[in-house]
Amino acid sequence: MADSVVREDKYGARWILRLSDTAGGTETWRAYQAGGDGQYYGYINLRFHATCAVLGDVEVNDRMRRRGIGSLLVEYAIDECRRRGCNVLTGEIIGRENLCELRNFYEKLGFSFTKSEPNDTRRGGTIRKVIR
Repeated sequence: MADSVVREDKYGARWILRLSDTAGGTETWRAYQAGGDGQYYGYINLRFHATCAVLGDVEVNDRMRRRGIGSLLVEYAIDECRRRGCNVLTGEIIGRENLCELRNFYEKLGFSFTKSEPNDTRRGGTIRKVIR
């Protein structure tokens, strides 16, 4: 596995995704703009198992949102699952005020959403994508 990969976002900007941590079996990948100031603008946490992976936090710097960085990170996770032979990528969305926005974000990337509990006051759920 490489410690960094270069990807282009939907606007043609080049991003370097760099592995920054592997604590407790969770990989943290940070997004840096190629040729930029060295600051990272987003990150994703992933935990890989034999045939599945768990998507942890996906965070993008507030001033860099709506530029495709979150999608770039999640699409990288999907590609990495495929490369490692994982069949499923799953995660949880819990206690977010912007649940509808997050749900739409993941559904556009091919994830299905299941509400945790019909009467769950945390307003969360599970996201799941079958990897082909």
